Amino acid sequence: LEVPEEMPVDLRAKLAVGLVHLGEPLPEGLLASVFSNPDEYGDLFLDIADAHCDVGEYSKALPLLTSLTHTHKYSQAGVWLKHAECLHLLGELEAASESYCKVLELAPYHTDTRLTLATLYSQMNQLDDALALLEGGPTASDGLREAE
Repeated sequence: LEVPEEMPVDLRAKLAVGLVHLGEPLPEGLLASVFSNPDEYGDLFLDIADAHCDVGEYSKALPLLTSLTHTHKYSQAGVWLKHAECLHLLGELEAASESYCKVLELAPYHTDTRLTLATLYSQMNQLDDALALLEGGPTASDGLREAE
């Protein structure tokens, strides 16, 4: 597959997403301009990472998500959550727990993440951490009381 040099970056990313879903290899250099600047093209990074996750290619999604976690604009709870999920699915439990903690730092009322992290702690035989996480975390009703 030959991609014209003048093809816009967003179309290159869409092509990459399509190729990933089709199970086709990405042409060399297709995404060089995208990967050179995660701050500017973070939304495209996320689209491509999501495509890799959709087809179970978590090891290919992880570097993209890791790049996004190092940016100011895209280091948000949703990106960290996707990062944690990839690590978890790759069996990187310690690193996944760190990313889940970052999600809770950014979104303390995200109960699904709190439950997932507690389960992960129990799998890692860190039962005290799991219990503390479930007993001491904020709840959605806490957030409602703070808003009043």
